[in-house]
Amino acid sequence: MRIALDAFGSDSAPFPEIEGAVLAIKEDLCDEVILVGAKEIISKELSRYFFDPSRIKIEHASERIEMGDFAASSVRTKRDSSLVRTISLHKEGIADVAISAGNTGAMMSASLLILGRMKNVLRPAIAVVFPTQAGHEIILDVGANVDCDPEHLRSEEHTSELQSPNTI
Repeated sequence: MRIALDAFGSDSAPFPEIEGAVLAIKEDLCDEVILVGAKEIISKELSRYFFDPSRIKIEHASERIEMGDFAASSVRTKRDSSLVRTISLHKEGIADVAISAGNTGAMMSASLLILGRMKNVLRPAIAVVFPTQAGHEIILDVGANVDCDPEHLRSEEHTSELQSPNTI
């Protein structure tokens, strides 16, 4: 698996992203990590680690979307941001997965604008795998969407069963 990682997403970027990429390679959790962001800064930080350099690549991005930026407008105006380039690498087939610890709204906006929407999906939702004592559960809509209606969270075949906007 090839992972595109927004190296400038978190508040402490790029340090935790780079450390995580190196650990992922060392523990064989993936085949390759593409760190996306300011090449000079990433290269300097990577030089502190011992790892297989053929498995970590750098994709330069000259801009960064900050946590306080407005999601949709920042995606449109910061086309060379690490977050937008990360999603684009996935769209282009260069990466199998796109990951960012950055602005959730911008990640959703970039995904919609660059990847598009699936057929019959009224509104996307963020899902996470949540470990429990019985195994793993998928928790749906864990960010960005603060005003979802029931029909946004149900598949089309079940939407007709809704009798009122408050019925699930």
